[in-house]
Amino acid sequence: MRSGTYTVVRTFNTNVVLAFDSANSRVVICTGKGVAYGLGHGDVVRDDAIEAVFVPESSPRSGALAQALGLSDPRVFDVARAICEMAGRRLGLTRPEVLVLALADHLDQAQRRAREGIVVDIPLVWEVAHLYPAELAAGHEALRIVEERLGVRLPEAEATACALHFVGAQFDRVPVDLTVKMTRTLERIFDCLDEQAGRTLPRWDQPAARFVTHLRFLFVRLASGEDVVSVPSALTRALSEVDASVRDSTTAIARVIEEEWGRPIGEDEWAYVALHVYRLLDHVAASSRPTS
Repeated sequence: MRSGTYTVVRTFNTNVVLAFDSANSRVVICTGKGVAYGLGHGDVVRDDAIEAVFVPESSPRSGALAQALGLSDPRVFDVARAICEMAGRRLGLTRPEVLVLALADHLDQAQRRAREGIVVDIPLVWEVAHLYPAELAAGHEALRIVEERLGVRLPEAEATACALHFVGAQFDRVPVDLTVKMTRTLERIFDCLDEQAGRTLPRWDQPAARFVTHLRFLFVRLASGEDVVSVPSALTRALSEVDASVRDSTTAIARVIEEEWGRPIGEDEWAYVALHVYRLLDHVAASSRPTS
């Protein structure tokens, strides 16, 4: 009997699960026939279903794990692990090891396509370049690591795919399809702000990065069905009376979010968005004023 309890962080397939090892306060990979069957996030993994446990950042048994994952090249797991460590350092990810399974699977398919000359369309290349420049830079470094370790050059667009994995890792349990949805929504939101400002706002400076972070927090709450942190009624009233450009932008953004996420934006959500729109547009206005 193993000590401690393994709770599901993310399932990979019915035979592989990423789990949290409570006894050692670390993320591990559990394998076994049907070990993940019927399990979801937070569920306890049955001890009698576990055949092997791997520590992503230090396990020397990568060949056995690659076989369990169904990877065509056993080296891919080690490459994915190296990339996750790099991304953790560059982006300040608190738990980069949660990326290992999904990234190994993606890289295995990507390197196989590259060797066979198969080209696929990677979505959101332009949007990621403007919204997540740090993550994209890490994505390009990931391609360099792949070429160095596996001897295969992946298409430049694959840096975008890696960046989306890194973005998702900054928010616990955010899968890539949700990250894509978040990115698409953010680009539409910036289009609204551009129209209101009458020019293209920067996507890569610090105020824009803060705005994106706050909106991503909102999206994660929407996806999980949670309410946004309550906004004081006095602040809500004040925000409803602010400059018309803030009010109009927030209303347009709320409409975009409702269309993309399929749920109405309540008073607290509206005020939350308005607060961060106000901060962003205030910075834009201040930076546009001539200095004396």
